[in-house]
Amino acid sequence: MPPLFMSANWFSEKQMTELFVVGLQQGVRGFDTAREYGVEAKVGKALRAALRETGVKREDIFIQTRISNEEIIKNKIREEVHRSMDLMHLDYIDCFMFHWPTPQYFISAWRKLEIVYQNETCVRYLGMCNCRLRHLEMMEKEKATLPHILQIEVTPFWQIKELKTYCDYKGVAIQAFSPLCKMIQPIKENAVLNKIAETHHASVSQIILKWHQQRGIVPITLTSKVSRAKENFNLSGIELNESEMNEIGMLDCGYKYHLESATCVGF
Repeated sequence: MPPLFMSANWFSEKQMTELFVVGLQQGVRGFDTAREYGVEAKVGKALRAALRETGVKREDIFIQTRISNEEIIKNKIREEVHRSMDLMHLDYIDCFMFHWPTPQYFISAWRKLEIVYQNETCVRYLGMCNCRLRHLEMMEKEKATLPHILQIEVTPFWQIKELKTYCDYKGVAIQAFSPLCKMIQPIKENAVLNKIAETHHASVSQIILKWHQQRGIVPITLTSKVSRAKENFNLSGIELNESEMNEIGMLDCGYKYHLESATCVGF
């Protein structure tokens, strides 16, 4: 799995193409989207255009998408996989995900996704988003395959330490959405983050993204600005020492930016 992902959501095809070109030129090879955002067709077109312009090959990038509660409840999972492939004009999807562990439905729907994964070549990895530890333990109890990839909110203020320990032990890779916590003021003005950023002649966002990487977590960034994309993906010269990693580790305060129950009642 690539070490950095771009989120491809809500932008126009032209914006996406421009951002994808910059990302590919900066070494980005992971691209994330979702059916719920209504842009899978645009993502496919923008990626094809960006690949042509940069000369990067399809097999060298990692594309993932996901379905949300409505599709999970319908439980026609194979059809949903092929719908995403059709919309993006793909022969395969690197990782197909569920957006939520929809109560009472996600286990049975997941079993159908397992069948697609086992019997066809159109899905290479299985992913789940927004799971808590109890959902993964439920999957184990039901003898379901654990996701290869778990995408969940992770920031310096919400570090999911217990869940990460479990995933590391079980071999589940973690992706972080909103890794910068939307650069809210308490993050942007944090004394620890700013001190470390100054030491490395870097921005606070670069320090946070590098901190994720050094924890073994893949950050997924979302920006509409080319200049910000170039900054976010320019991390090769930054290396945090153990003391700096520990300092950021102490910032965990249980603050979560996104409200899960707003879109998954009973979660």
